[in-house]
Amino acid sequence: MRSDASSIDYVTYREGCYGLNDQLTWRIDRDEFVRLGKAARSQARLNQLERAVTCARDATDLYGGPLFQGDPASEWFATERRWLHDQHLELLDLEANWQLELGHLDSAQAAASRVVYEDPCRESGHRALMRCFALRHQGDLVARQFNTCVAALDQQLGIGPTSETLRLYEQLADTGPL
Repeated sequence: MRSDASSIDYVTYREGCYGLNDQLTWRIDRDEFVRLGKAARSQARLNQLERAVTCARDATDLYGGPLFQGDPASEWFATERRWLHDQHLELLDLEANWQLELGHLDSAQAAASRVVYEDPCRESGHRALMRCFALRHQGDLVARQFNTCVAALDQQLGIGPTSETLRLYEQLADTGPL
């Protein structure tokens, strides 16, 4: 589709279908997000946590929110939207845990806080925050985070925390930092 004779055809029309001009080089943010997520996991498997964190952070920074947010015809891509959002939250979770392993508490707390902000019922984010607070010897904040988790699960889903979250809280309350 040309607006004038000197412009480039970004969208083409062939055989009754519109498509992207295959003569151009395209950078698709969705594909880059997926590639960076795979790279982060791969680097972690190689125990290259600094590189894994960088890839995860690049991916989560690239994620701009739910796919086609606000589009009234959203049913056709709802599955992809959910998958991308789950990948985004999982990468934030992984980053928080890798940052904890590296001893970067501020960065771990920032990533875990994003998880909890975006999904208040995602227990892994609450657990990472509890670990951060415990490592800082902030027992009151460990208890507050646990209670925030319990309240969110109860209010939004009508359930209690998993045994993993309960065990971690009991460990941190009994023994201090892990």
